[in-house]
Amino acid sequence: MVIRPANTKHIKNSALIGMILGDGSIQREKFLYLRHGSKQLGYVDEKIDYLKKYIMPKSVRTCIDKQGFRYRYAYYNEEKLKYLYNLIYKKRKGKMRKSITSTLLNRFTDVSLAFFYMDDGCLSLRKYKKNGIWQGTYKSREIHLNIQSFNFAEAEMFKNMLKRKFDVEFRITTDKGNPRLWCNTKNTTKMIDIVKPIVSQFITMQYKLDLKYNT
Repeated sequence: MVIRPANTKHIKNSALIGMILGDGSIQREKFLYLRHGSKQLGYVDEKIDYLKKYIMPKSVRTCIDKQGFRYRYAYYNEEKLKYLYNLIYKKRKGKMRKSITSTLLNRFTDVSLAFFYMDDGCLSLRKYKKNGIWQGTYKSREIHLNIQSFNFAEAEMFKNMLKRKFDVEFRITTDKGNPRLWCNTKNTTKMIDIVKPIVSQFITMQYKLDLKYNT
């Protein structure tokens, strides 16, 4: 499948909001890094294709760190990224950190959600268990959104935005004392329908759409 590049400035910025809130990062206002590990090297290239009519990377590399972890990253140096940096990064405890604010959430779209889900979302399929043996059919589908780097107040704002804008209801759970969002089968199905037009273009991420209702 061919990636359809973002075709308006609004869509491009919406996509970048999702990427930066997820696994991406901006340093010193205009230096963007899109980085993924060994199982998602191709996802980096798909992101580059999607953004190429708006921004192009200065370099793309596959590296191995000191711990032997293999990763690939795209590095961008663009003045136009300053707007997104100032939108997403706020000073907390003396450092500039990603933050969820009402201003940011007003600009959060279905495209932003799709990229955030691809970066930091997890689709879980749970089977029935009978007499200690897993059965062939699934009893539930669940999505987790990994927002552990944000605080509980920000998690509440994000949860409320998802309900207000997309009518998808999440609950706040915890992971090692940090907030995480979870939704049940009904809301998982809604969520997949919303993000599918974008996610289906990304071959490396199509498994996150597979609810296995035919199994």
